[in-house]
Amino acid sequence: MTARHTVPINLLPKTEFELSFWGRFIKWALSSGRYIIILTELVVIIAFMSRFKLDRDVSDIGDAILGKQALLEASSNTEKTLRLVQSKLDWANQKVSAAPKINFILDKVFNANIVSLSIKGADVTVVAKTVSEANLGNLINRLSEDKTFKTVELSDIGTDVDGTIKFTLKLKI
Repeated sequence: MTARHTVPINLLPKTEFELSFWGRFIKWALSSGRYIIILTELVVIIAFMSRFKLDRDVSDIGDAILGKQALLEASSNTEKTLRLVQSKLDWANQKVSAAPKINFILDKVFNANIVSLSIKGADVTVVAKTVSEANLGNLINRLSEDKTFKTVELSDIGTDVDGTIKFTLKLKI
């Protein structure tokens, strides 16, 4: 068996309009143009539908940003406090490292009861009490002979209510 191939036969004669440019254009627009229109409508519908998803995404991202912003604002006071404490610690660390060691000074003034100790740069002021003049004399001799102190100055000497000798030493390192 052979396959039959049929060719459509149009017995109606073509008009002048069908043979003109506009006639052929309208024939093309009616046959192929409908596919272009359908495709365009599909693109428009997809764009319209995707707008809902994109609006939802923008809304979710906005809510997430607001939540994180609230968290940051709530923790800003803690951060400010931590930064302030850190700056104070840095300042104290600089002062301690620049000042002479307190243990060193306390070792030198071991047989006196220290009331207060002040260190400002190379100047050290010690207010202390001792039980006898001999202890005070030994302390001043030891500090004067020590090469780490440039000057040793005794001031404000007197007796306290409990009978001890209260004095102020100004040392320069």
